[in-house]
Amino acid sequence: MKRFFGRALMAAALLASMAGAEAAITCTSITSTGFSTAFTGTVPPTSITPAFFTVTCNRNLAGDPTTVTYSVGANNGLAPQGQGNQAQLGVNRLRYDAYKDSGCGTTWKAAGGNRITDTMTLSGLVATQKNTSYWGCITTTQVLAAGTYTDTVTMNLTYPGGSLSNTHPVNIATPATCAFAAPATLSFTYTAFGPAKTASVSYNPTCTIYLPYSMALDATVSVVNGLQYNLALNTTNSGGSSPLASTGTGAAQTFYVNGTMPASQAGTCATASCSGATSTRTLTITY
Repeated sequence: MKRFFGRALMAAALLASMAGAEAAITCTSITSTGFSTAFTGTVPPTSITPAFFTVTCNRNLAGDPTTVTYSVGANNGLAPQGQGNQAQLGVNRLRYDAYKDSGCGTTWKAAGGNRITDTMTLSGLVATQKNTSYWGCITTTQVLAAGTYTDTVTMNLTYPGGSLSNTHPVNIATPATCAFAAPATLSFTYTAFGPAKTASVSYNPTCTIYLPYSMALDATVSVVNGLQYNLALNTTNSGGSSPLASTGTGAAQTFYVNGTMPASQAGTCATASCSGATSTRTLTITY
């Protein structure tokens, strides 16, 4: 009985040792919000959109390694053209690709050297996340029907001990345009040597969804009738700065030109009251 008991203890110790040896870092997810952009239809410039995927891993035991190296590949989406990617709008196609570098030099694919390799450092026995960059690029001139082109790309993560997959979306809107009507006249009613006066007027640009754009005035300080006034752009009818930046939604967006005339100015009216003097400023949208 004693000899049998001793063997049972040895077997239990060996099993426990083997179980410890099998424990390792486990990666539990790979996610990405993908990328969304607007495209003019012409190249150059190349349309380059930064994006990233997030890998989550965790150590299971205190004796596990503190780093894990993994690689991630990407397929060619739902409508590939050879080894290239295509986003779809009905029967229409828009050629694009995902790249490992911001210069759009090396495509991110599922095979060999086209996979993205990264290393994560882990501490403690808690889940750790790391973001790794990639870029969506459109490098060729294309004549396209207007609208939003979409695709879904599958990513595959491999690491020592396992693998897992997930998808990320692609949205490309074209053509990239902005349009707006000139704001109405910004009018001040001011009394010489009186208090400061403010005025505001709205304008409503409509820009392609996902399209980043900026708005600026040619001058933010000027004079009319000998009275200095200050201008600023904002999303509300008070305060602000110039330039102002936004991203298109495909619908009209509302912004404001806000003006202030500082207090205690004499002005240059030759009579008790005067009106009709104007000063013209230029509002420019760049996209």
